[in-house]
Amino acid sequence: LRDWSSDVCSSDLISFGDVSLATRLWADCGIGAKNKELPPGFLGQSDDWIKQVLAGLLDGDGTIADSRIAFDTTSWALACQIMVMIRKLGGVAAGYDTPWREHSANQGYRVYAWLPCDLPSYKK
Repeated sequence: LRDWSSDVCSSDLISFGDVSLATRLWADCGIGAKNKELPPGFLGQSDDWIKQVLAGLLDGDGTIADSRIAFDTTSWALACQIMVMIRKLGGVAAGYDTPWREHSANQGYRVYAWLPCDLPSYKK
């Protein structure tokens, strides 16, 4: 198990001591980047919750250019969920296969979005 109390948290590996938690995360969120998705019921959440999730996704796998937001993911399910969340907030979103998809394991789909509201940022 990983000791989260130490300062040695630079690895990308996360270990779970509770098998039921790991099983629940895998069942609800998918295993592997290509199978990532939000858990069921995400659309029933508040607009503030959706903004926070979008901000986290943007900070991790997104960019802002030419007054539009772009999210990159290898999961088509997650790309569709991002588009639905953007539209729920009154924005416009469109998803595309990225042209460099065959050359990179980390690219697959790009979602372009325009939002009528600001997102909080976690980037420091």
